[in-house]
Amino acid sequence: MKRLLLTVTALALTGLSAVCGDEAGLVPFAPPWDDGAAGPTDLRPLLAQGAAPLAPVRARDGHLYAGDARLRLFGVNLTASACFPDRATADGMAARLAKFGLNGVRLHFLDSTWGEARLIDYASGDWTRWNADTQARLDYFLAQLKRQGVYWNVNLLVGRAFGKGDGVDPAIAKLDWKAAHAVGFFHAPHLEAQKAYARRLLTHVNPHTGLALGQDPALAMVEINNENGLLHTWFSGDFDALPEPFAADLKRQWNAWLSKRYPDTAALAAAWGARREPPGAELLRNAAFADNAKGWNVEQHRGARAVCTGAADGEVTLRVEHPADGGWAVQLNQPGLTVRKGALYTVRFRAAADAPRRITATVMQAHDPWLSLGWQTRLELKPEWQTFAFTFTADADDTNARFGFNDLAQAGAAFRFAEVSFRPGGTIGPQEDETLETASVRCPLSAGPRPLTPGGRRDWLRFLWETERAHWETMRRFVAEDLSVSAPVVGTIVATSTPNLMASFDLVDTHAYWQHPHFPGRHWDQDNWIVKSLSMADHPQDATLSRLAWQRVLGKPHMVSEYNHPAPNPYAGEGPLMLAAVAALQDWDALFYYTWSHEEAKTKAGRIPHFFDVGQHPTIVANLPAAALLFRRGDVAAARTLVTAALPPETELARIAERGRAWSVLDFGSLGVDLTQAFERRVGLDLRPAAVPAPTPAAAARSEWQADTGELAWRLPEKGQGLFEVRAPRSKLLVGRAAGRTVDLGHGVRVTPGQTSLGWCTLALSLLEGESFERAPRRALLTATAYTQNTGMVWKDAARTSVGTKWGTAPSLVEPVPATVAFAPAAGAVRLYPLDARGQRSGPAVEAAAGASLTLGPPHRTLWYEVEFVR
Repeated sequence: MKRLLLTVTALALTGLSAVCGDEAGLVPFAPPWDDGAAGPTDLRPLLAQGAAPLAPVRARDGHLYAGDARLRLFGVNLTASACFPDRATADGMAARLAKFGLNGVRLHFLDSTWGEARLIDYASGDWTRWNADTQARLDYFLAQLKRQGVYWNVNLLVGRAFGKGDGVDPAIAKLDWKAAHAVGFFHAPHLEAQKAYARRLLTHVNPHTGLALGQDPALAMVEINNENGLLHTWFSGDFDALPEPFAADLKRQWNAWLSKRYPDTAALAAAWGARREPPGAELLRNAAFADNAKGWNVEQHRGARAVCTGAADGEVTLRVEHPADGGWAVQLNQPGLTVRKGALYTVRFRAAADAPRRITATVMQAHDPWLSLGWQTRLELKPEWQTFAFTFTADADDTNARFGFNDLAQAGAAFRFAEVSFRPGGTIGPQEDETLETASVRCPLSAGPRPLTPGGRRDWLRFLWETERAHWETMRRFVAEDLSVSAPVVGTIVATSTPNLMASFDLVDTHAYWQHPHFPGRHWDQDNWIVKSLSMADHPQDATLSRLAWQRVLGKPHMVSEYNHPAPNPYAGEGPLMLAAVAALQDWDALFYYTWSHEEAKTKAGRIPHFFDVGQHPTIVANLPAAALLFRRGDVAAARTLVTAALPPETELARIAERGRAWSVLDFGSLGVDLTQAFERRVGLDLRPAAVPAPTPAAAARSEWQADTGELAWRLPEKGQGLFEVRAPRSKLLVGRAAGRTVDLGHGVRVTPGQTSLGWCTLALSLLEGESFERAPRRALLTATAYTQNTGMVWKDAARTSVGTKWGTAPSLVEPVPATVAFAPAAGAVRLYPLDARGQRSGPAVEAAAGASLTLGPPHRTLWYEVEFVR
């Protein structure tokens, strides 16, 4: 008798009530948070997890190694107080993670100012004090994770507050918390505070292991600063109101940098292309709104509604009565303007809003392809009137340009504008009161009135780039040399920093979220949010995975330390499977899903707790074992061919100057390659100064992608009808819309998804014994999942984009999925055992003769099955 544990993952949505959360056809299924029992879903024996001491992690030859063996980490984040469980909870969590094949945890927000347990004793008023009980909890938990074969990724700066007892000026409290972290890129007292924290954390000796955290072989890597960068923070506008003494410090360094580059102010002005031209005639019609908004367009798209009214004093008010997805859905602009390439123009206006709001102002084409014509900026509006003035050089000729305000589709917003002007002429470059001799050249503002020539912008961004680089190198050397940490060191992610800056570290990190929550009103409003109900399988050309792939730096291990398809997206269960498949094809090194939990209550919720907490999300958790095997074991072979994009430092700097922005310091759309090649070949960035990219096909409308190994395919036969397939010998995967159709996944395996209301599903089969489904012995894991929700969850809309605060209660509910799975007749007869939420047999077997099909779904009230092949 040969035993096969086959995992078929089938996610689909049935005809459930769109708004009311109709629970008909759903069954309770909430895998226990502390389940570490042996059984069909336990991958520890197969992966030998916890069977031997963990070997030290090193980066070499472009990959991670544990001792002499190649290491792939497949894990999850633990966030804030979830990092500090009590002993009983720690035991249960460690066993549960290891059981599902997770061999890494990312310890995130250890320095948090919020949560039930906090490492730093913020309440004491002295932020250099730590809570002894919290440290003790962390020590014990780390020891239990190590015992279970789970490596640690330790984050240093994530959520910390600065300014009390740590030597940083209290004025730092005036900044947004992420901007406060960026001060350390140039301010020495802040840097020293970071070092002090790192030293204390990494040199602390754990009484349960007898080792300092930084010397323990279970330490897989150390991350310096989560999602941050000096360039990124400047692009975000968060330094536009930089308080003293930080503003003076940055200005001093900026002037010192300029003085090394230019002998005097005259040379600086010449290099920057400074210009002074008298103002010309007004280009706008009804610029002062003397006749209400006549001559202006109020654009409304995607069902958005807005009303524009004038006042006697020459101001106009635009009120948003109904918002829409995408801020551009409401705009106020005036087209039909003429601009000349190389000509100087000055824009002036006053603006205010009902509340602090961020909008965009631009001069751009009033026609396809709607490109900027040299000026676009983000504005931070307040209830108080502000005056804005900008001078710029047009970068193209256009006889149908437009000036206007964008990103206005914000719920309940009221925007006011007055004294608008758009004229030729102005002054650009160093102003009359700015000289190198007096060190008085001001730091440019991201969204302010400072007129900066292209040459000046290039210098400023290079200064930030070099200043950021110096900081990263200082912190890398401090951790690796001063603290003698031999584990790989990571800076931050490529997105808030750049590939060339991150290439100085041992490995390169990235983050991505498919359909991240969007907040149309107040940021992080827990009742007013949207998570689009979309399957990534239907959108290959917009997929997160291709952009992640092109952020890889050749010669460096590649990590994705945050990834998720956030709840309550009905398609969320596809995330682990698709990530693992593409990561294996690209031969990446570490994946961490975000996040297992934020706190103990969510760890033990018995339901979907929130957007990102996956430890109690039934369809995501159910798919983790299959994904772990697919990636850790390398079931999808790495692509045979390699395609590169050349990005030497000077090219990177030029592209940042052209298109850089917050959260995309380097615009990967500017690489000039078809990003979807990542589904066919290995891809990466060649940073060598003389790098020459391999020939690449131009991006084009495509409907099918096939990996050069033949083991992965992504097809889009019709819009919104995607199919993502894996046909590897030990892993089979189908994600997409194939209801009623039989799909051949190779090696004698054929699957037929049942009919669902959306006609969408995923099927994953993971072999546990043998090299192929065609040859005995064979064991695999079978999981079938579908629509999931919490008991009493209430959807706000028929499109299932939000539940507001009505997430419901325990237990989570799942939909048993109808599907059939057939194997080659040579596989023999088959027995199917339904498994319960603990992965244990829960009913009699269903038998099928050799060559016949197994039928899944109702009446089985489960997501998991075990299969035996009988010869």
